[in-house]
Amino acid sequence: MNYKYAFGIAQGNSSSGRETEGKDKIKSVHENGVAVFSLADHGRMAEAAATLMTERFDEQYASGDDFIKTAILEKIEDLSGRDNTLLFVSVKENHYLAGHIGGGLIAGLNGSCSVLSKPESKEDITSLRIYKGELKEPFGFMLLSEGACQSLYEDSTGNLSPACGTFFEWLMDYDEETVSEALADNIDKYFLKDTKGEISVAIMVSDPEDAASDAEVPITVETEDHPETEAYQLGIEEKQPETELDGEPVRESGKYGKIVKYLIAIIVVAAAIFICTLIPRDGAEPKDAGKEEPKPPVTNSASYEPSVTFSVENPEAFEAGEYKAGVDIPAGEYFFWTGEMLEPGSIIVNDDTCLSDALYCMTIQLNEWDTLVSDHRFTAAENVNPVKAKDGILLSGKYKIGKDIAPGTYTVSPVSEDTKGRYYSIFDEEISNNTEVNGDTAVVVPEEGYVVFYKSVLYVE
Repeated sequence: MNYKYAFGIAQGNSSSGRETEGKDKIKSVHENGVAVFSLADHGRMAEAAATLMTERFDEQYASGDDFIKTAILEKIEDLSGRDNTLLFVSVKENHYLAGHIGGGLIAGLNGSCSVLSKPESKEDITSLRIYKGELKEPFGFMLLSEGACQSLYEDSTGNLSPACGTFFEWLMDYDEETVSEALADNIDKYFLKDTKGEISVAIMVSDPEDAASDAEVPITVETEDHPETEAYQLGIEEKQPETELDGEPVRESGKYGKIVKYLIAIIVVAAAIFICTLIPRDGAEPKDAGKEEPKPPVTNSASYEPSVTFSVENPEAFEAGEYKAGVDIPAGEYFFWTGEMLEPGSIIVNDDTCLSDALYCMTIQLNEWDTLVSDHRFTAAENVNPVKAKDGILLSGKYKIGKDIAPGTYTVSPVSEDTKGRYYSIFDEEISNNTEVNGDTAVVVPEEGYVVFYKSVLYVE
């Protein structure tokens, strides 16, 4: 079987924490029927894992964890007592064997995208953790550095950003070069940079379409001494774009430029999700931390997922919980968005639900002494740029007039023929233009306030 790989990396800019020596080492080896890829801050560690797995995978897989740890540690014993990070995954046929020391994270795709190994603060080589198991195609693995985890992983809940699933889909659908370029560009543009060391993402997926051409030829690729935001290739000769526009490659055929542009447009949403939802606001602890986790949200169609971006770098966010405006948080407008539909009843103000049905995003006004209970993290509305429609369509949501949508007459349609939607506008807590949406319906967006529409889409172009 063959495998596809993609790498993206950028330099963090935090001055806090320990300084790293050199750059992350990302290594990929395919030899003796074993594929190994690793992320480490010492080349010796990556080399030790690759050598051991390609030469002795069957023996190691059949052995206990302590035997595997001893075999790896013998090769890197001179690094004992130092701060180290090592993440590696080796695959042979339908079995995998992985190891992890220190920070960063290993995610797996085997039916669904989930965390295989969480970050740990202890970075001595004796803290090596071992994982192994069976796989069903298609499958994939992702290695995240500590810096990448700040944008793609929520430590308090153990949840991955939806962007991780999107990354896997990219690599399954597009070539390694295109995905590596899109990863590097998006990490550089949209990930949190207040991190120590580098922000690195490495992905591997099974490639059954090319299995027939699989050859037992050793392939080794390392990414060292690379530019901070350059694409990292796997045995593919890099084709330099003739020109560049806003960081998006433009190639002679036009094919790759269009694909990369498409990928970038999608991940603006996915990466930004956790810029907002993963950054706790200093001093604002949730009052309901022990509250039962909300049920999984209703997933919307990614075909028309609006673009949500931020007007400030590293916007402050408030944890899910209960707050009183003017006491725990300032009175004002707040924006709620997770990248998936917000559940009915998941946002409550003064004991009244703000969501009688699922909405993609919403902006609410909190006055002094209003009480808010939210199952979602949120940020001040001033931190968010106007929401931009995808292909001229806005999904169900609550949008601010004059910011997200201009006054005027628009067409609203239900999401399906069997569904009846609802549209109305709100100003000073008064509802007007209340309209049932049953087929294409003309609606009026007034001069100020907000518009809300459920189970519907609104055409803005």
